[in-house]
Amino acid sequence: MGLVHRFDPPAHLPDFNGIPVQLEQWHQAVSAWFDEAIAQQLKEVQDGRLQYYNPATLDPGGPVVEQDITWNAFPKELLRQYGRERALREADTLWPLARYRPSNTGAILKRTYYRP
Repeated sequence: MGLVHRFDPPAHLPDFNGIPVQLEQWHQAVSAWFDEAIAQQLKEVQDGRLQYYNPATLDPGGPVVEQDITWNAFPKELLRQYGRERALREADTLWPLARYRPSNTGAILKRTYYRP
């Protein structure tokens, strides 16, 4: 028995409620993403010390600790890198995906933009 019964949509939004079987398909997709990530990590960790698990299929036991997640509503990466005034300008600028990470190469990533 897993720790969670079903993975709900982000923020528990009701978008999927009117679409038949969409909630179950979402749950299956998220669970599969966990399983894929675990399989990938097992290739790298190899010593059996992987601490990542799928809460839909495993209850690791022990006490459950609920903790609020704090979010300051603005990317600290931009604040740290540029300071507040420039960070606000940069946040409204479209950046090519190639700029996000040096390993992002290729023509399509130079033409595909995101807002940092």
